[in-house]
Amino acid sequence: MAGYERGADGRLGRPAHAPPGAGGLATTFWLALAALVACYLPVVLNDRAIFGIRLSNMQLLNISLTQVNLMLITLLGALSLNYLTGVAGLVSIGHAAFYALGAMTGAVAGTQLGLPFPVALVASALVGAVAGVVAGLPSLRVRGLYFVLSTFALHYIVVFALSEYQFRVFGVVGIPFEDAALGPWTLDTPLR
Repeated sequence: MAGYERGADGRLGRPAHAPPGAGGLATTFWLALAALVACYLPVVLNDRAIFGIRLSNMQLLNISLTQVNLMLITLLGALSLNYLTGVAGLVSIGHAAFYALGAMTGAVAGTQLGLPFPVALVASALVGAVAGVVAGLPSLRVRGLYFVLSTFALHYIVVFALSEYQFRVFGVVGIPFEDAALGPWTLDTPLR
């Protein structure tokens, strides 16, 4: 292919016009800039100002910190589904079931069991991961449409079980969760 060098093994390598290591500095710059923006974004969305200059909701596109948090949670789910589909080549419809199991575990561990927030967070991640392994082992034997149907069935089983548990234990109002705390530091303001 024109414009690319071939390596010793005959495969195409980096573009011929790019010096070795040229992308490293630019990549580092953009990652550092993204980290700075991510650190300053809560201040902007909470104070509605950039460096003291007030902004209107139209200028901020009516985005709040809650919407950014929900977007990042959804991004984690999309990235994990992309990994499953892109790398393994498997289509999963019941991917949200593992998220639901982790969320319900965190809520129950924090409210009913009274565990501290870091322990509830680790417990929710472990339950989601263990459920993924338990559901994934039998599903490894099926391919194609049968894998899709097995994950679809798992999704409905989890949704039904968790909905029944929530309705019987907490009623229709949902699960009341107190403010998360890391020791004496309570996460009760938008900036925390």
